[in-house]
Amino acid sequence: MDTETFEFSEKLLGWAKEITLAELLDTPFTQAWTVSMLSNALFSCDDFTHPDVDSEKLQFSLHRISMKIKANQRMKLFNYCSSAVSARRQARLETEVVYHDARMAAENSKESAQ
Repeated sequence: MDTETFEFSEKLLGWAKEITLAELLDTPFTQAWTVSMLSNALFSCDDFTHPDVDSEKLQFSLHRISMKIKANQRMKLFNYCSSAVSARRQARLETEVVYHDARMAAENSKESAQ
C-alpha cells in the first residue's frame, strides 16, 4: 500500500490549528466522520513510520480518546458513514449512467440524421 504523505502550506496548517478535535467531536455534521477518521487512522497507523516522539504521543492520545467512545456509539457513527458513502457512490454511478445514456442517444441521433 502506498503510504505517501504530503506537506501542507503553513497557511492551511494555521487555519487547521484554529479547529480542535473537541469541536469536531461535538459538532453534529462532523462527529461521525471524525470518529471514523480516528478509528481508520489508528487501524492503519502501522503503515507509517513515526518521524518523532510527538507523533507517537499523538497516536497514544488518539487511541485513548477513541477507546473512551462507547462501542455502540462508534458503531452507529460508522453505520452512518458507511451508508452516506454508499449513497453517494450510488448517486454518482446513476449520474454517470444517465450521462452515458444521454451521450449515446445524442451520438445515435447524429448518426441517424446523416
